[in-house]
Amino acid sequence: MPIIIRKRKLFIVLLSSLLFFLLISPGVSAVIEEEDWFNPGELGEFVRFFQEISYEFSTEHADTDEKFHTTVTFIVEGTEEINGDELKRISINSVSDEDDFNFLLWADEEGQVKRFVDKQSQEEIPAMFANLMAQAVLLPFISIDAMDIKTAIAGEYEGYIVEHQESKKETIGELDTTVHVFSLEHHDDEVFPGTATYWVADFDEFQMVVYFNLPEHPEPEIDSVKFKITNLSLF
Repeated sequence: MPIIIRKRKLFIVLLSSLLFFLLISPGVSAVIEEEDWFNPGELGEFVRFFQEISYEFSTEHADTDEKFHTTVTFIVEGTEEINGDELKRISINSVSDEDDFNFLLWADEEGQVKRFVDKQSQEEIPAMFANLMAQAVLLPFISIDAMDIKTAIAGEYEGYIVEHQESKKETIGELDTTVHVFSLEHHDDEVFPGTATYWVADFDEFQMVVYFNLPEHPEPEIDSVKFKITNLSLF
């Protein structure tokens, strides 16, 4: 089943990136109030909060010159009744250097996937694999929680140097925001080579990481990782 294999490959690439994040991450913090920090690490939060969200995700492998880049768009298209349940109809489009994936899924308010269809082939995807694919889409956000970025930016880890580079006005999708730009580096290049950059956007109602650039890493598998939210639309 080549479609399943390609989807599994995408999931493995994103999962590998998550493991990379865990290797280089010192920990989370707060340029903002803890109760205002929001990171949509679960599908249910996407379903309840965002009408649309798009992001770009890329990795580079210096030893092989291999690059991976994907753009993901998540849109809640409306509500449909399936087998007596009111479910959100969600479109997920993933465009990468190698493949384009276009999915439709139906999920409840808690984020449980009840139906999952490949739009190109009209193939019905088993529910268990559908939930794995949904998690693959969320991996950049899951990694933000795993990195505990607020503590990292707070500079609460010995050897790490954190600087507030600037604050600037940005528009992301339909939302105006103030973005706080932070750099993070370590005294020992073997521990944490290069300088990582994080953008923390303040949308008044909530704050979240909308961009990060993680630098070269001594391990050969993945050398650099970038993530950027390009569009946001709220309910």
